Amino acid sequence: MESDRIFLVIVLTAVIVIGINGLLYVAFRRGNEANMINLTRKALQNTRNPWQEEDQALQELSKLVADLKAQEKNIAPDSYAENGSDQPVKEENNAQ
Repeated sequence: MESDRIFLVIVLTAVIVIGINGLLYVAFRRGNEANMINLTRKALQNTRNPWQEEDQALQELSKLVADLKAQEKNIAPDSYAENGSDQPVKEENNAQ
């Protein structure tokens, strides 16, 4: 019983691996060489730095946050609490 499961797992794994390789082979045979070269270059670049797009997005977000903080400091520095709080002091109307 246990050997049947092991055999089944080995056969399914072999079928999956051979099937994927066969599909890749057919895709490479049908495509032109320029597309295959670009595809290979992109795959290698993704292998070297798999999170390149996410890193760029985080850098852009960091820059935008830094710009917002700089703008916030330049707009109204005396409208914030003197104790160093990041929240502006609410002005209360004491006129009676």
